[in-house]
Amino acid sequence: MSVIVPKRKLSRYEALIYAETLQKELTDLMLRDFGIKDMNRMLRNQAFAASGCDIRSEEEYRLACRKTAWLFSEIKKRINYLTSLLTANLRAAHSRFPMTLHEYEIRRDCLNGAIVNCEQIKQELQRSVEMFAVDLNVYERSIKAINTEIELIKSWRSRDNKIRVKIKG
Repeated sequence: MSVIVPKRKLSRYEALIYAETLQKELTDLMLRDFGIKDMNRMLRNQAFAASGCDIRSEEEYRLACRKTAWLFSEIKKRINYLTSLLTANLRAAHSRFPMTLHEYEIRRDCLNGAIVNCEQIKQELQRSVEMFAVDLNVYERSIKAINTEIELIKSWRSRDNKIRVKIKG
């Protein structure tokens, strides 16, 4: 007999699977340059705005364009690194089954680290919105996915409290 979808329990692997899906989604977003349709135009506009509309020479303009392009690539690298850390923390937490209080605390630290990684990813996305002229609608789906991941991790932590009670005996 089938179980109705809303009444199904979450899988033990739900947070990990969702984190990998989130990583793929954010990678796709970065490959599409955060939804920016004309990258060269954005670089020119940002360079012009960053210089305060006071570009004296073509060399200054090129330098401002290179600086903006470098900053854009650094944000992409940072988000990629943070999503890798997120999945690594979740895998580390999943690979441990605590038998002592110390092992429980290590697992809890991994889960806390994963939540911190989610918040850092959100901050980097916010930073890219503030620095570059991007469409906020593109980010809405990613932010919702990150918030869902945080909720999954928190529910995992609350389930782990039962293990802590058994360990303390």
